[in-house]
Amino acid sequence: MFPAATARAVDLAALVERRLTEVEADGLVFPAPRGGWARRSNYGRNTWDPAASAVGWPRMPAGRWAWTFHSLRHVFATWALAQPGLRIEDVSRLLGHSGTRVTQDVYVHVRRRGGHGLLLGLRVERSAS
Repeated sequence: MFPAATARAVDLAALVERRLTEVEADGLVFPAPRGGWARRSNYGRNTWDPAASAVGWPRMPAGRWAWTFHSLRHVFATWALAQPGLRIEDVSRLLGHSGTRVTQDVYVHVRRRGGHGLLLGLRVERSAS
């Protein structure tokens, strides 16, 4: 469901597979440094801020990041719902929604415009070649 490698050829599948062998079946994949759940404030300071700085993400005039964890979640959901053959039930479960109705209510615009956007994309590809 995610790209096989990053633009710099980092094998994401291998990283995920390795990490999953390191955790117990009911363990956290990304725990806090001392174990357990990461607190939101610590996650931002210890993980999000350094990662966003490292990739050069823009900041708003007030100093906050232009993109948040939640905005990236919406990007993922929109992308996933536009994938041919990916069921809304699967996307809903990945997002942790209580049911598909929540996913439909929040992302109905993706399904409505999905086909039109796909056709526009095909036109662009054809005209570029």
